[in-house]
Amino acid sequence: MTLRTTWAASLAVVAMVITSAPAAFAQEAPDSGSRAPTATAAAPAADVDRSVVLIPVKDLAAAQEESRRTHSLTTSADAGKPVLLSPAPEPTPLDLATAEKQNRRTAAEHGQTSDGGRTETLAAPAPIGDQPDPTLLAECLSKDDADSDFGRVHNRFTYCNEREGVVDFYWVVNGRRIWRGTNTFTYQIFAQGDNTSRRIRVFSRVVEDSVRYNWLLRWDQWFTGRDVRLNLMANCPDDFTLCHAAPSSVSLPFVVWDNNDDWYNWDVYGHDSAGVGRDLITLNRFRMEYWGEGAGATVQRGWSPSRWMRCDSGSYFSQGTTVYPEACVFNEVTPRLNYALASDYRSVAQHIYEAQYFPNSTYPLLVPPGVPQPRDKVIPGRYDPDNAAAPGLHRITETLHPGEYKANGDHKDGACYKTGPEAALYADTGLPTRPNTPDEQCDEYPFASTLEGAANPDWDFSVKAVPQRDNSIAGGLLGSYYNDDRILAWDPTLPDTLANDRFYVHIE
Repeated sequence: MTLRTTWAASLAVVAMVITSAPAAFAQEAPDSGSRAPTATAAAPAADVDRSVVLIPVKDLAAAQEESRRTHSLTTSADAGKPVLLSPAPEPTPLDLATAEKQNRRTAAEHGQTSDGGRTETLAAPAPIGDQPDPTLLAECLSKDDADSDFGRVHNRFTYCNEREGVVDFYWVVNGRRIWRGTNTFTYQIFAQGDNTSRRIRVFSRVVEDSVRYNWLLRWDQWFTGRDVRLNLMANCPDDFTLCHAAPSSVSLPFVVWDNNDDWYNWDVYGHDSAGVGRDLITLNRFRMEYWGEGAGATVQRGWSPSRWMRCDSGSYFSQGTTVYPEACVFNEVTPRLNYALASDYRSVAQHIYEAQYFPNSTYPLLVPPGVPQPRDKVIPGRYDPDNAAAPGLHRITETLHPGEYKANGDHKDGACYKTGPEAALYADTGLPTRPNTPDEQCDEYPFASTLEGAANPDWDFSVKAVPQRDNSIAGGLLGSYYNDDRILAWDPTLPDTLANDRFYVHIE
């Protein structure tokens, strides 16, 4: 068959689509899974990201002829004309407390915990470079939920997602869309939070050899579709007063995207000028956006679902002499500290387990021995995967909350040693035998560094004598956890107390 015969047959197919097909048939893009030219239509998958390029033409036959000769997406008459890129819709603005509640529900719904489901303690956040951290990248993308519509919050400083993107191309003749072709591709998102600045870095790439071309006409299938440019960028879809992203998009032909595995990166910033409370907290969204390109065409962007990030300027984070005065983390995750029973701090883990699951067996008792117990003890902080509103723990510091911190210590001493200003309160209900110092120490749960500690009138607590070494190791892990999970301290000035950071303890 000659090229002239092939071209004539292709034009006949186009004419048939225009003149005899129902409107829905002519206007819908086909299933993009096939590489062979086809005119069959199928509904797209609901969770596929989709961009649309609309190419206005006055004379379809003439446009087809020029396309055959030049392998171009648009005609020479459109050369030099700007692309009309329509803005992506902005999401509904949410205040801090409402956004925080929504994030907590989302985390519970998707089972996202800040320890990534691991039983070992968290590692310190990885430094941010020009390429993704290779260990975190492999860990995150290997998980089953990495290719879900939500993606995976691997920990508070790591997010990843693998997605499918589609760009549909249409001629527009007298206001009617005629499908011309579709490019489908797989792209990956990997994002790292920063513990030194109010930003996250978002990396993205098109997976090598993932692009599929499905175009109506043969020359478009083998030439035009490959040469069309794909633009990719990270963005903050919220108001510019809250956040911004930089730099601009990366633009490459589809065939170039498909033949390399290079990562590109963008930074998304949360503005301290929009911050709330003592730590200038901001909650904003980020997402990837992409679009096809053609001179004079009208282009509708495609985008990934928006995910949430939280930025703060908490000046009390430090490790040794290093201070971490600003940070951004991924907020759709339940902060969770893991303690293991099979560990070198076993006695502390065992104590917390008893306090969480058998609180009535712990000291101090509610009433002296022999007196009927009026109610059950209620001790907060246990991780419950099915309850986003489970009572958590809130961090306090000796500097920011000196009164609460000292009171926790006084009640602990009274219940453990029967000393200090609260000794009389626990004379008949505290530990029957005080810890054997210096080999033993008094361990309390909830921790002394939490608002729900021993002095809190709304919650009960537990004390137990444990080996000094166990207590020291567990305390060190707690201190590191506050930094590595960026747990903000309690702030009573926030407009809604539910906006305060909280965390849970899980015993493995």
